[in-house]
Amino acid sequence: MNLAIFGSASLIVLAAGAWFILGDADKASQADKAAAALPPTLPEGQLKLVKAGMTEARFLALNTLKHAPDGGLEATILVVGRASTGLEGGTALMSKRAVLDCAGQRMFEGQIGYFDVSGALKAATTAYSGKRGRPFESGDYETTIACDAARQTGRVVDGYRGAQREVQTPPEGYPKTVEARPDDAHGWAWLCASAARGTWRPQSPKDCERALALRPKDTALRVDRGFLNLTTGKRAAAESDFKQVMAQAPDTAGAVFGHSLVLAMAGDKAGSRTARIRALDLDPDVPEWIEKTFRFFITAEYRER
Repeated sequence: MNLAIFGSASLIVLAAGAWFILGDADKASQADKAAAALPPTLPEGQLKLVKAGMTEARFLALNTLKHAPDGGLEATILVVGRASTGLEGGTALMSKRAVLDCAGQRMFEGQIGYFDVSGALKAATTAYSGKRGRPFESGDYETTIACDAARQTGRVVDGYRGAQREVQTPPEGYPKTVEARPDDAHGWAWLCASAARGTWRPQSPKDCERALALRPKDTALRVDRGFLNLTTGKRAAAESDFKQVMAQAPDTAGAVFGHSLVLAMAGDKAGSRTARIRALDLDPDVPEWIEKTFRFFITAEYRER
């Protein structure tokens, strides 16, 4: 009798478990269909650099942050491979949509899209994480920033192309690809950014000129050229670039700090310190970003207020 009762109870538990599993599977199937009907896209607008690792960098799309209809915070996370084929399936970029339960420290993952170096969608899926979502993990660096508006300052780039230029190495043979498309503004800008980060070629100064001719208001591009000029000894040209950025976008920490370096090289320590304090107020991490990005050594004296 007891065995019969135990057996019946076990069947009830198993049936209940199967019902929840099937329910989740059905929801996952529905989510996959929704993903197919509305393919994921790459984010535009302001992207906050969250974490730059050896093989990839993570960005949070600030323009996508909004409260979801049923609670939580909608967000889009962009992952950019350091190599142009460094992500899953040899892709260059990954975009993931999610809803964050900041109070409960849980994430409800949604659509994931994988894109090639040109931004073309190569694969799409939905990472359904159950009715209760999944707990925040140590690698979810963007959750802390998304859930705290005060942390959303610092290094910000413009759109996924800006993120690409910031951290990704162009594919082999890319200069020839761009030369065949003389009006490819992004291509010339990427070659200029790559040169500023150490991948020099004799045509690099002209690459920057062509990029700025096509994108004259691109402040990130002009900062790149400013540091390229600075590292190649063209101090006056660097100062001109930094000043133009400061006139157009005064809160650009990279340009303000670059200006402080030029002043220091000219022997104006007081002016350099004033500019440096302004840059550090805008972004305390700007000296580290400049060192890592442009391989420009900055002594301890010029990191402090």
